[in-house]
Amino acid sequence: MSRFCKLAALTIALVTLGNVDLACAQVGGEIWSQFAVAFAESLPSSIGGIIMPEVVALPNGTYRMYFGAQRASDGGMDIWYADSPDAITFTIGGVVLSGTTDPCDPEFTVTGASLVHLPDGRWRVYYQARPAGPPNLPACPKSQFQTYSAISTDGLTFTREGVRIAQRDPSLPFEAAAHTRVLLLDDGTFAAYVSAAGPVTGLFLLTSGDGLNFGSPQLLLGPAGHDPYVVKISGRYILYVDVWSPNSQQPASPTALILTSSDGLNWSVESTATFLDLHGTVSPFPPNGDIGGVVLPDGTLRLFSDTGPGNFAVYERSIVAAVEYHYAAWNFYFVTAIPQEIAVLDGGAFGGVWQRTGQQFNVYSTTNPPAGSVTVWRFFSTSFAPKSSHFYTELVNEYNDLLANPNWQLEGAVFNTPMPAPDGTCPAGSVPIYRLYNNNEGGAPNHRFTTDLNVRALMIAAGWSPEGFGIGVVFCSPQ
Repeated sequence: MSRFCKLAALTIALVTLGNVDLACAQVGGEIWSQFAVAFAESLPSSIGGIIMPEVVALPNGTYRMYFGAQRASDGGMDIWYADSPDAITFTIGGVVLSGTTDPCDPEFTVTGASLVHLPDGRWRVYYQARPAGPPNLPACPKSQFQTYSAISTDGLTFTREGVRIAQRDPSLPFEAAAHTRVLLLDDGTFAAYVSAAGPVTGLFLLTSGDGLNFGSPQLLLGPAGHDPYVVKISGRYILYVDVWSPNSQQPASPTALILTSSDGLNWSVESTATFLDLHGTVSPFPPNGDIGGVVLPDGTLRLFSDTGPGNFAVYERSIVAAVEYHYAAWNFYFVTAIPQEIAVLDGGAFGGVWQRTGQQFNVYSTTNPPAGSVTVWRFFSTSFAPKSSHFYTELVNEYNDLLANPNWQLEGAVFNTPMPAPDGTCPAGSVPIYRLYNNNEGGAPNHRFTTDLNVRALMIAAGWSPEGFGIGVVFCSPQ
């Protein structure tokens, strides 16, 4: 059983799979490392604590975070905003949606913002709300979370629209709709991913044609599926789901489940995510369960989570997948961990001649890679027309030789890896990446990189030569 399957099995044991397929990936799960906090400033004195970040990219190229803020005065909650030029450091603005002052009012606490940018340019926020209620105020009637919406032309001034997913709706199998994320799918369907409670508890999917009336509930993960974050990136939908102990308010596993979908409706469990704090220590997913995220212009996903009463953690993936492609007519191989390149190739660029082989291996992102890893540089040449070629190296002598050669152009740093020893062995926690050379077959050089000894043997049998340290190791793949 692969490392991922073992991790997933531990987490899956706590949930019941509804409309979800389980497929064990053959690569390790995602590792997310905290590298910053969102607020350099202290919170205003009127705020007692903050939760549930939601980050959106604005049309002007900047970023806005919406978050729940507890009022220090009475314990109710409002939704605030903060702006950022880089999706790292945010400046706190003010309140965009206030909770009421009556502890028994259904909107005494409002939080859990989920923003949808509508085709007409307006912003709709979906949010969860409830009264203070028992056990805090026994005088208030018992009330559950409900999902509401509000509309805005500028993302700052919102007009309430009312309840979208009501408590104790007889048409639904659950009583409370707590943390809800809504996404507008490619076909115009609004999909709501709902943390639901009682009598059937878990993560539900509801759909709507107009974004106002939701129905057709499907259980995705139960009973412990909780606090979803959903995003579309590189042509597919990705859903991060916390797994909570059914009878406690604590994460049951230090890993989150990652589900993927081609349409936002039919989901498969693909992997797991582990979160590391600023000290590199594994945290529960995340410390308080709630995350938000935003896709950057280069296609990279950045995540945010609660870290305590006064700030949000900012995460980037430290381990990413380098995906392999093959051009059959040339018998050339190409590997990339750059999200934009993956999306372009998967989308059929260059006439669709580059196709996935099904092979990939883990590498470190070039953003905040671990100390001790080395940078892998990529060069490109068109001097073998009609063919072109790429070359990858972390070795100073190879880098300098290619940099001095006018036939090769430096494209830049593409990923980081642990460095193999002179005998080809890799540090603990990593496996060898082998390099095979085509011996200039067809008049142009090409290399294939693989962690699979069977693939290595097949390439050698086909006339390719191993290169590198030991038996032909050039990089190491973190696991």
